[in-house]
Amino acid sequence: MKYWQWLLPKRALKSDKKTGLSLLEVLVVLALIAIITVYSIPKLNFQKKEFVKFEMEKLYNICLHLRHVAMMENEPQQLLFDISKNMYSFKQSKENISKNVRFGVAKDVKGPPSGFSEKILDPITFEKKTIVFYPDGKISSGIVYFTDLDQEVSFALSCAVAKVSFLRKYKFDGNWKLIS
Repeated sequence: MKYWQWLLPKRALKSDKKTGLSLLEVLVVLALIAIITVYSIPKLNFQKKEFVKFEMEKLYNICLHLRHVAMMENEPQQLLFDISKNMYSFKQSKENISKNVRFGVAKDVKGPPSGFSEKILDPITFEKKTIVFYPDGKISSGIVYFTDLDQEVSFALSCAVAKVSFLRKYKFDGNWKLIS
């Protein structure tokens, strides 16, 4: 017997017997693969939700920044959306949205978040696809909707028509819910 053959099972050393996997071994491997798959599916949905939420939070923070710049410089600021390129821009900056996220809503979601009674046809309802931030602190009214590529998750950022402008963040979990 060679020095390495003691590592192999005895059945592998015999050449007259067939070696291979038994049906039981194959079933055990398939069961393990099925269990791993079942437990990984919710994590994928969680990741989709986090990508969309991150993009909405990023836009929210940029809006707050532009509002402050407009008030400090006493000059209106604009945030322009380009749905076809999946991006938005302000001053000399351009922000591309993650490749896992796009403007839009999940399937069969109705809106706006405050009333959710109509089918959402336009992912950006700000006039001319532009948010305007005025020196007095006001923000033009409208909504921006974000979804994942499979259209399973939706978030929205809105500014209502009011004397005092403020941004609201929403997520869709069967109904639109205001988030802080």
